[in-house]
Amino acid sequence: MKKTYNVYIVGADWCHITNFLTFGEFRIVENIKDADIVMYTGGADINPALYSEKVHPTTSYYSSRDDMEVEAFKQIPKGALIIGVCRGAQLLTALNGGKLIQHVTNHTGGSHDITTIEGEVMSVTSCHHQMMWLKDLPEDSYELLAWSTEPRSTIYCMGEGPIKVPDDFKEPEIVYYPNINALCIQGHPEWMNKNQPTVQYVNKLIGKYLND
Repeated sequence: MKKTYNVYIVGADWCHITNFLTFGEFRIVENIKDADIVMYTGGADINPALYSEKVHPTTSYYSSRDDMEVEAFKQIPKGALIIGVCRGAQLLTALNGGKLIQHVTNHTGGSHDITTIEGEVMSVTSCHHQMMWLKDLPEDSYELLAWSTEPRSTIYCMGEGPIKVPDDFKEPEIVYYPNINALCIQGHPEWMNKNQPTVQYVNKLIGKYLND
C-alpha cells in the first residue's frame, strides 16, 4: 500500500503541479504546517533584489508574489521536502544564497536533453529564460544532479549585462540544496507523460529525499 503524503502548494492555484508525482498517494492540504511536501510552482521572474542584483531589461517580476512566497518559506515545517519547479527552483536558489542568470536563450520552448549525475541522458520539457547560478555557492551547499547535455544558450546575462561563463559550465537542470531540503527542477515534469524517464527520475529523487 502506497503511503499518503500531505502536499502544500504555495500559491494554491496550480493544483495540476502534482500530476507528475507517482511514488505515493497525495493529499492537497491548506495549512503549510501539515505538509510533508511543499511545492513552489512556475510563473514570472523573481525580484533580483532577493539575490542582490540589479534588474536586467528582460526581467519581469511581481513583488507581491515574491513577498508571499518568501513568507511561506519561513513557515515550512522542519523535515518537509521542498520542491521547486521552474520559477520555484529559481526562488529556492535565491533563498539558499544563490543567484540567477537573468537571461538565457534557447530554453523557452520545446524539449531538450539533460544528463544526470549517473550519466543517463533523457529529455525534459523546457520553458524559461532565467537560470540557476551556482558558481558563488560553497560546493557542499548544493548537489548538481542534472544539466543540459549540450550548452544551449548563446548568451548569459546578469543585471549588469552579459557575463562570461567558465568553459566547463554546466547549465543546471536539477539541483538539490541539503541545507533547506529543497529539490529544484528547472524543467516542467508536470507537462510530461508519467512514463517518461525524466519524470521517473524526478520521482526517484523525491522518494530519496523524503526518506532521508
